[in-house]
Amino acid sequence: MKYIESETIELKEKLTDDVKKEIIAFANSSGGIIYIGINDIGEIVGVKGADKVMESVSSMIHNSIKPDLTMLIAISKVKENNLDVVVIKIGKGINKPYYLTQKGLKPSGVFIRCGVTSIPSSEEMIRKMILESNKYAFEEEDSFDQNLTFDYASRYFENHSISFSFENKKTLGIVSKEGKYTNLGLIFSDQSPYLIKFATYKGETPLEFNTRKEFGGAILKIVDDVFNYFDLINEKNSKIIGYERIDNLDYPQYALREAFLNAIVHRDYSYKGGIIVDLFSNRIEIKSLGGITSGLTMEDILQGVSETRNPRLANIFYRLSLIETYGTGIGRINSSYENYQQKPEFKDTSNTFTVVLYNTNYVKNMNSEKQKIIEYLKKHGTITRAEVENILDVKKSTALNYLNDLIKAEKVVLDDATKKAKYTLK
Repeated sequence: MKYIESETIELKEKLTDDVKKEIIAFANSSGGIIYIGINDIGEIVGVKGADKVMESVSSMIHNSIKPDLTMLIAISKVKENNLDVVVIKIGKGINKPYYLTQKGLKPSGVFIRCGVTSIPSSEEMIRKMILESNKYAFEEEDSFDQNLTFDYASRYFENHSISFSFENKKTLGIVSKEGKYTNLGLIFSDQSPYLIKFATYKGETPLEFNTRKEFGGAILKIVDDVFNYFDLINEKNSKIIGYERIDNLDYPQYALREAFLNAIVHRDYSYKGGIIVDLFSNRIEIKSLGGITSGLTMEDILQGVSETRNPRLANIFYRLSLIETYGTGIGRINSSYENYQQKPEFKDTSNTFTVVLYNTNYVKNMNSEKQKIIEYLKKHGTITRAEVENILDVKKSTALNYLNDLIKAEKVVLDDATKKAKYTLK
């Protein structure tokens, strides 16, 4: 057999890092085959330790290329002229663009096949591949449930002076061209199966459970219900400075609103699980399913790059004035905390994206609790750790933290190092 490089065949004398970009290029194009052990003029030179080379290729694919290409690639070895040749068959990708993990979603990390060479992709081509990959998005597929009603959505659209006629449902993507309700329609329907699961805890960990609440129904009803609940839990701290009263909410309203809407708009609705909101004494965590949209990195997100997996849902929320310009949300969340010491955190795994917002009044509350200890000491002379637990209704670890902080601040001293240790004012 004569080996000749072409648009779908690449020849490599030995395994090098360049193989990664060739694999990416084939996956981003029409697929192809890479032969390792054959030089660029078609001569069979073979490879030593073919099994080890195959393992290295597999490791490259798993660790250095995103999204996951495993299902598109077959690695084998064949004998040619009594020499081992490693064969890598790459199928045409269905989740483009594929890219080098280290480089990210930019021309230096994305490659395409052009004739007999692999070249960096242009930014325009990257955008085109993203759009093509999203062409058959979950929100556009027909819903299994076609017995849907839209009482809440109809009222909501009417209140915002937007038509919710059958034809406009088609325009919005709630109804397909064939006249069937889509998964987007299911999300907006009164029968929507998606939930928001809300839990509150007494302390900073999930050990001391307090209350649990679920919000369901049409997505717009969920938004209204959750916003109303946020108003209840977002407590206000007031203080007098001079003759002026200063009110400060636990969580900046914009940050709380934007983090929640971000979870609604960008989550992966092919998962049936709910968005999880956990409220602790010092923070609130909002977890949405699906992680960052394929092709983007955390660095891209933090710099304002936005590519939602639910563009039609995002478009409706934009038309209803629920969200503003795409890609500005995380920047504005950060801006909401610019005057506070503890900044928001954003965490991504392959299946979840979490926004952590910190309670801006929490440090003040800690100081208030410590002041209660000092006032008790002024009145009673001594205090024990157990008494701190009872007075403040906190765990042992929290009580000890307060007392240790007061010792470090040289306001309190440990009077007796026995089991019934007592603390006194310094």
